[in-house]
Amino acid sequence: MKPERQALVGLLPVLLLGACSATSNPSAGATAATPPAPPAPGATGTEDAAGPADPPVALVDGSPITTSELLAAWMHADPSQVRGFLDGLVAERAVELEARRLGVELDPERIARAQAEALARLTEDVTERYGEVTLDEWIATGQGLDPADYRERVRGDVVRGLLAERVVRAFVLGSEHALVRMAVTQTRDEAERIRGAIEAGASFEEASSGLDITPRATFGGVSPVVRARTPLSRMAFATEVGELAGPFGEQDRWMLIRVEGRSEANIGLWPRIASTVETSLDEREVSEPEYLQWTAEMARRYPIDLAPFFELIESSDG
Repeated sequence: MKPERQALVGLLPVLLLGACSATSNPSAGATAATPPAPPAPGATGTEDAAGPADPPVALVDGSPITTSELLAAWMHADPSQVRGFLDGLVAERAVELEARRLGVELDPERIARAQAEALARLTEDVTERYGEVTLDEWIATGQGLDPADYRERVRGDVVRGLLAERVVRAFVLGSEHALVRMAVTQTRDEAERIRGAIEAGASFEEASSGLDITPRATFGGVSPVVRARTPLSRMAFATEVGELAGPFGEQDRWMLIRVEGRSEANIGLWPRIASTVETSLDEREVSEPEYLQWTAEMARRYPIDLAPFFELIESSDG
């Protein structure tokens, strides 16, 4: 049984993913945990009988600063961060919807272990930064939050991270896909140099040595690529197993791939695919390309409407 490990699905613009996850097989006979139910269709959560649609977040001599004012000011100051948080929430909701559709179940012991590890890392960080301060003291005094509520929020993040790993991998295994080893660079020259070195006998990692590579570049990672209309997918399915393809451009980057294999779709709900998904996660963590392919599919499966967000911001202009 492998030790607990942190989900990549922290790539996740998200999320998704800042949670600690476990990919060892669930304990036999354990009671399963089901994902939370999303709000009913049509429910916006912006108003109810207890309060207005644009509640105040602060009062200055009785004059309210509203939620829409806060969001508008934040959006003006750092729009990319605001959209990043919003995209993360959208991704979290898609994870919940997919987990319920598939019937994903989590082992409560796995959740407890992952939560304990997440809190232990946080405790270590607080101690390193602030010395003799307990985690609860930091939560209550430094953050102004209730420690019990905060710990429950951590548990929720852990659950979403575990679910995210499983729904993303279930999507990949449920699609015809190619396994590719790839190098991603900002310039064609760099990609050409890598190809030349690989053809001369170097590995992907060795071929990248000495190059001025951006932090976003990826070398040597093996990722599944589902059949789709993207340049990467078309190249992955047009190339023979074991062969190199590229460099080719995609989204302002240059890619070089070697196809390592292909697999047919394994479609089904959780009772049928759980063992396969868990074994796959033990063997290989979820990669960024997997997550990005999953988000593209979820945007088609679950229509996303951000109009309420922008309407709320615009309402602050009066």
